[in-house]
Amino acid sequence: MREYTYAVITEIPPNTKGGNMATALGQLYMTTDEHRTYENLGMQAINLAIPVFALAEILILDAEDGREIAGRHRKPGKWTVSTEHFQVLEEAVLCAETVMENYIPEPEEATTP
Repeated sequence: MREYTYAVITEIPPNTKGGNMATALGQLYMTTDEHRTYENLGMQAINLAIPVFALAEILILDAEDGREIAGRHRKPGKWTVSTEHFQVLEEAVLCAETVMENYIPEPEEATTP
């Protein structure tokens, strides 16, 4: 039987610095009426970069390869994010709550038109 671990994303770099951004070429996600729609726009789309992980996100990882067991099979070790690992879900939830309680948003960078 496979073994699993719970990982909490405890630090992420600012989105403007990279390290947690992936290319979303040809993908558009729209939320309308609380439904998520995916459209493949192909090479005619604008090249976007979207965050890979969210702060305080809890992941279920395969203990052997460190990847998510479902979904996009992300591997936090490939990215510039910090994680804490737990064997008990309740401990992971407490960690995530602590991370969010201590979160101080980065000041928005001033932009000029």
